[in-house]
Amino acid sequence: MREPDHWAWAPQAGPQYALVECPAKEVFFGGTRGGGKTDGVLGKWALKEKRYGSAFNAIMFRKTTVSAEDAIERSREIYGPLGGIFNHSKLRWRMPNGGRVGFAYLESVKDADQYQGRNVTDIWVEEAGLYETPDPIDRLFGVLRSAQDVPVQMILTGNPGGAGQHWICRRYGLVPFPRFPKFLTRKLLNGETHQVCVVPITHLRQPVPGKGLHQLAAHGRQRTVGEGVA
Repeated sequence: MREPDHWAWAPQAGPQYALVECPAKEVFFGGTRGGGKTDGVLGKWALKEKRYGSAFNAIMFRKTTVSAEDAIERSREIYGPLGGIFNHSKLRWRMPNGGRVGFAYLESVKDADQYQGRNVTDIWVEEAGLYETPDPIDRLFGVLRSAQDVPVQMILTGNPGGAGQHWICRRYGLVPFPRFPKFLTRKLLNGETHQVCVVPITHLRQPVPGKGLHQLAAHGRQRTVGEGVA
């Protein structure tokens, strides 16, 4: 089959690829400023939506919707060529296979409570270090579920600094800062435990063709090498 003229997105070898492959229910993806965090999450969601179609429902949360403008603009560059349609008033993408990707506001536990009762398969909390406590974020675990067996996942991204660095460092074991991805088991407030993956960003290498990268082709065509997207 002829290769597409260009790819809409492919993960960088290293941290982005580790994020795409990570199956854990909770992921911390952070480290140096920049580093491809936005691209990593948006790209993983596009791959996952291709696999699960209309059962996929993802929301990115940040303390202000204005702060999400950069992520929204980058999503246009990735999701537009794939055939997604963006609803400006709802800040929501209808993806080419029927899935949804939205952008929303989260400042307090009260904001998180507005989503109770929904089925959200994927959550991204951007700039998690801006939250002084993890309470609003942890409340979102109550909406992270799927009636159609989509593996659910919450991704927290963050840069150095911020009011919440104390709880982030304790929760994800960031002192000393890890050099490679690692898995932890975290005990939740209800007594249950789940697996956590920490994907540190220290540097990114350029994509290496033919090395099993997941690639998103423009105009709705996609080639995925491997089945690690979860």
